[in-house]
Amino acid sequence: MRDIKFRAENTMYFVYNYTAHNLVFVDNPVIEKVVFSLLASTQRSVDGVDVCCFTFTPSGYEMILRNDTGDISVFMQLFDRLCTVMFKKLLGVSYQSIWIGRFKEKVLPTYQSVVYKMSSIYLKPLVLGLTDSVQSYGLSSYSYFQRVLTEGDEVEEIGINIESRHLKKISKDITETEEKELLEGFEKKRKRKRGEIKLVIKPLIWKKCFKETKDSTNRCLVNIVKKELKRQKRVNKLKIDKAYKENKDKRNPSLSAIYNTYTPVKWRRDGPYFFCLEKKLTDKIMEFYREYCRECALAYEVWKQTGIVSYPAGAFVPSGPPKESFSLGKPFW
Repeated sequence: MRDIKFRAENTMYFVYNYTAHNLVFVDNPVIEKVVFSLLASTQRSVDGVDVCCFTFTPSGYEMILRNDTGDISVFMQLFDRLCTVMFKKLLGVSYQSIWIGRFKEKVLPTYQSVVYKMSSIYLKPLVLGLTDSVQSYGLSSYSYFQRVLTEGDEVEEIGINIESRHLKKISKDITETEEKELLEGFEKKRKRKRGEIKLVIKPLIWKKCFKETKDSTNRCLVNIVKKELKRQKRVNKLKIDKAYKENKDKRNPSLSAIYNTYTPVKWRRDGPYFFCLEKKLTDKIMEFYREYCRECALAYEVWKQTGIVSYPAGAFVPSGPPKESFSLGKPFW
């Protein structure tokens, strides 16, 4: 059954993508600033999409976004395009794709699924042996999550606006001194007009999407996420210990590591268009999802034959315009 995507307001999405060849997202200060700038530029250009959390590992990214009044397709397509332009410039290539394909997405229909995915996203660098602690990994939004209790729901950071036209190809033999000079050059750009850019992360924005959490305190939700993070860390302890020993050379990489390559796993369909932890709930949603697909196919045939536009009623998505919001705190199935 082909996945049929929809857009709804006040809905949480898990999005991810992988690179096609180069392991460009290395945990290096230069790449950290570049990724910060690209994500902030996307946020500045596309309204109505909130960033909840993210982690970049060498082969790609995983994020959780809230679709409010915007469109995550527009948001992610712009971000992927900016990454393509930037890393082609840094690698000095013009003929190959940076990404293995279009980004993928899944709806997170329960707060438990959001908490689970947030924790697994934060923990991923540790599971891969890229760092010795979640807190010390630079290409992650965990530091923003830690600041929620002191700074509130919106955690802001002012960074450097880095544009690809101001950069050149990175040498494969770049030295530490040259990396420091590049970072110093970034800081000089900060002082110029439009040299700074703001990134806003909302680690607990998901509490507004579910009736169980909309009245919860930030401290309560932070504790829930940290508890799940500890649980997953305990479950994956053997894997973490093994990865830490095997990948010592991958920690604190130099900038030239962006030239490292790998053979990605073949891009394939990965289950239904949602992520749910509970088996009974998954079966229930799938039942309505299949009906929704049939109704969509029927509506498309009606449109082709008559020109009349209709929407599936009473299926996976509420009847009405495609932008209709799910009722706050009420399951949409």
